Amino acid sequence: MANLSSLLEEASGRRQRNLPSVSPTVAPPMAPPIMPQAPQDSGTSLESLLPALLGAAGMQGGMQGESGPVGSSGGTPSHWENVAQRMATNKYGYSNQDFNKLDSIIDRESSWDPNAVNPNGGAYGIPQILPSAHPNTHLEDNPRGQIKWLLNYIDERYGGIDQALAFKDREGWY
Repeated sequence: MANLSSLLEEASGRRQRNLPSVSPTVAPPMAPPIMPQAPQDSGTSLESLLPALLGAAGMQGGMQGESGPVGSSGGTPSHWENVAQRMATNKYGYSNQDFNKLDSIIDRESSWDPNAVNPNGGAYGIPQILPSAHPNTHLEDNPRGQIKWLLNYIDERYGGIDQALAFKDREGWY
């Protein structure tokens, strides 16, 4: 029986990083697709596909998968990672290698959790926005806004992901 991660991976049409590749199920010619497919960059959210995916996996009673429970923000951390990758690629031209650098920073900051809060200073969200340094930034309940802010911050403050990662590795913060 397929696990939830492989079903989500197959439905999103994206290979999740650091997971072994899963061979796709090949349907006979003219057969309907086994899983619903979201159009690329259509704005269709993974959350809207979850009921169908859970039903196909025999897990209609709720979920607490390998990525943890579905958060109150509407997505798992891996969902927001996928959103960030699309945004970074479309607006800033990130390659997969560039995104891996961003992922290295954010894994250490918030693990892609839009609800993460640092008890030492109150930094919050995916990018760990420090309210004392950015008092007019109110994105606590806006994960997409957090990602837009993150990508703009890296571009404006450091000039790109290479410089941001070098700073993070050297200083321990960014």
